[in-house]
Amino acid sequence: MNRPTQMETAFYKEMIAELIYTRKSKKISQESLNALLGVTDGQVNKWECGARLPSSFNLMCWCNALGLTIKLEAINDK
Repeated sequence: MNRPTQMETAFYKEMIAELIYTRKSKKISQESLNALLGVTDGQVNKWECGARLPSSFNLMCWCNALGLTIKLEAINDK
């Protein structure tokens, strides 16, 4: 498997920080989120600490489970 680029790493870091904040503010444990997403024990922890990156499908499911959406915006080059 290819290593993520700096751009991918920065993207995931920012997005995962928001997911962690939302999970904690909703008082949802990592264990509960694992069960809700149907992933193995400890998977959310691996994503949150950066040991693994979620697939795009798992990222979408993770957002959905927390009541979030992923929004795409055009980049305005100046």
